[in-house]
Amino acid sequence: NEVAIIKLGVRLKEATHDDLASLTARLGVLFRAQGLDDGDNPLGPAAIAHGVYAGLVAARVEGHAARALRPLIEDRLLTPVRELYRGLNQVLDSLGVA
Repeated sequence: NEVAIIKLGVRLKEATHDDLASLTARLGVLFRAQGLDDGDNPLGPAAIAHGVYAGLVAARVEGHAARALRPLIEDRLLTPVRELYRGLNQVLDSLGVA
């Protein structure tokens, strides 16, 4: 599962790169954590990927079913995560967090 988590995290990071970088920088300002890394971002791709796979484990989705669902879930996550990051950036920007 750890490989699948890493792969999903990388896909999310690549698909949301600019929005993620802006969000991570804003969260660094908000939390006074200069140098906050995408990997340490509590809303970053790693956290989302871990949550997705924890959900699959909790739902006891295993074996062939898990392998069949993974690409479907992963493909459908890219746009909502990008929209989440954009929306959060807009909110933080409107609050003066730059």
